[in-house]
Amino acid sequence: MNTQSASRKKVILLIALMIFVFAIAFVGFTFPYVLKFGQLETGIMLFFGILAILVTIEIIIIKIAQKKGEKPAIPLVSLIACSILFIIGCIKTAAIIALSYSDIPYVHANAFVMKYTQTRRSTKYKLLFADHQDISKKEIRMAAQISAERNDCLEMAYRENALVIEVRPIKNLGSSTPQECFAH
Repeated sequence: MNTQSASRKKVILLIALMIFVFAIAFVGFTFPYVLKFGQLETGIMLFFGILAILVTIEIIIIKIAQKKGEKPAIPLVSLIACSILFIIGCIKTAAIIALSYSDIPYVHANAFVMKYTQTRRSTKYKLLFADHQDISKKEIRMAAQISAERNDCLEMAYRENALVIEVRPIKNLGSSTPQECFAH
């Protein structure tokens, strides 16, 4: 009886840790901060999905072992997954905090909305910046913070540090072509 309650406490603690780690990841990927490393963000999100599936399978296996009266194995996949997600989340969170409290000035520029995706939970834009802009990524996917659609031109303010870029829309300039948008 005592080992079952200790095992339940471990599983509950593991689930709480996973929720905390996924909350850090969710906050890190939905605010106006994006990682500077192109496809890395997409790869990290894919990695999160695969880890979530593996952790779910592992929890099911642990529960089955508990019901059979066997001692469940150490949740190795969950521990590794949570550790990796926690480290990534902490690094991105530290970079966001460093940028938020820095004296790096905002650069104003126009961005063209190349793609507009709306789901039940979120709206995302794929933005294109002009080649002459100093921003390190010319295409950025970001959570919507302003009402805009495909082929709209947005007046933006951005700044960046070594790891993240903060992109804030100022106003929608209306529908245009990329050339007209960048000429403003």
